[in-house]
Amino acid sequence: MATYNLFLDGTNRIHVTGGNAKIGKGVFNISLLPSDEPLQKKDGKVLTNIKGTCGGCCDGCKNHCYAVKQAIYHHNTVVKAWGDNTILARENMPEFFHQLETFFSENIVGVFRWHVGGEFFSKEYMQAVYEFCAKHPETRFYAYTKRFAWVEELDSVKPDNLVVNVSIWHNNYSNPLNYPTFVYDDNTDDKVTKMPHCPAVDKDGHETGVTCAKCRRCFTAQKGSNMAVYAH
Repeated sequence: MATYNLFLDGTNRIHVTGGNAKIGKGVFNISLLPSDEPLQKKDGKVLTNIKGTCGGCCDGCKNHCYAVKQAIYHHNTVVKAWGDNTILARENMPEFFHQLETFFSENIVGVFRWHVGGEFFSKEYMQAVYEFCAKHPETRFYAYTKRFAWVEELDSVKPDNLVVNVSIWHNNYSNPLNYPTFVYDDNTDDKVTKMPHCPAVDKDGHETGVTCAKCRRCFTAQKGSNMAVYAH
């Protein structure tokens, strides 16, 4: 049996955080469960009965995913919170956005990141995120995604206050609409190695203390800009 069996039972509430050591204070964010299957430890112990949201876009990178590592390492706090968010978004999307709307009405949200962990799990959900952002022009939103086909399909309705960074893994996307890129650098591609790099992680994969709140690049990036991140 999974350590955390989660169900939609009327008590589920969204979990929004106000930043962490890597993102920095004041950058509010919400996460869903990462991976494409229920999270499990290396010894095979299943942590939750809820599948992750990255199905179809995490081939090859799952074993390197920082969000999976963090969810497993901090499972006692992370899995329940991210699991509740996932269940609500999947099974009762109107309630998910209603609760998020309430949070925004009660807080001053200058910057908001979608999915420190997790992905856009459906085109309908991605479109609902776009619509939510458009309702809050005073907030700067940003996200990273490998849902390339949906990014292209919804390009005409993406609000200006949302920066979508396409996450590229081993040249898996040609980026025809010239979205800002966030490229994984595992030292296998000289072109990637020569790109400007996210200052939050050094060449050895260690956090430097430079937060998103300090750097600001990923929520102000323009089309055509490129950024790499060292493997971590």
